[in-house]
Amino acid sequence: MAWKPDIIRLWKFPKEMKEFTIDQQKNMIAFSGSHFRLPLLLRVSDKRVEPLPESEYSAPLRFQLADFAPRDNFVWVDRCYKMAQLWAPELALSTDWCVSQGQLGGQQIVQHVDKTMWKGKTAFKDTVIDMARYKSNVDTLKIVDNDIRYKADSFIFNVAGAPEEVKQFSGISRPESWGRWSNAQLGDEVKIEYKHPLPKKFDLVITAKAYGNNAQPSYSGTRRQ
Repeated sequence: MAWKPDIIRLWKFPKEMKEFTIDQQKNMIAFSGSHFRLPLLLRVSDKRVEPLPESEYSAPLRFQLADFAPRDNFVWVDRCYKMAQLWAPELALSTDWCVSQGQLGGQQIVQHVDKTMWKGKTAFKDTVIDMARYKSNVDTLKIVDNDIRYKADSFIFNVAGAPEEVKQFSGISRPESWGRWSNAQLGDEVKIEYKHPLPKKFDLVITAKAYGNNAQPSYSGTRRQ
């Protein structure tokens, strides 16, 4: 969009990002005298910093990042599991805040935000661009939530995707950041299809919170071949 640089100058966005602070209590990031709400994606160049927030009117940050050029410097602050499937598998089930930075065609690092007031620095390296790596990163960033798979012995509802053993599923909603599960009314039942048949007898254990009329009713499960 040709008018974007003019809008950035009008809003007086920061021109550099060297050090930054993440406030977990306020869900904010601060740098160069500016404050932005999390989650946030930033494109960082020599003369300007372009913040790309996530909202109901914009694409998820990982899809926005997939549009970056191979050598574009980025800082991405989001829930760990959203970036961990690419660069930090040990955090793939974490809903804490994480910071990733680097270039899609170069090197990337992921840092776990483990303090209430967490301080970080940008560390972009002038590395050789690997187009195969770039394509792999872009393809992974574009995977839709229901197609993501993770290693776990249970189905975890507050992270995207499903365990590796699941072939496909439907009827499962995800929580909003402010609490409500906006798409909870997906259907009358939940269907989970596994890659391999389940045993004839097994225990189904559901750990969840419920409110109002949903707190006490019984539920039934059906095993289908």
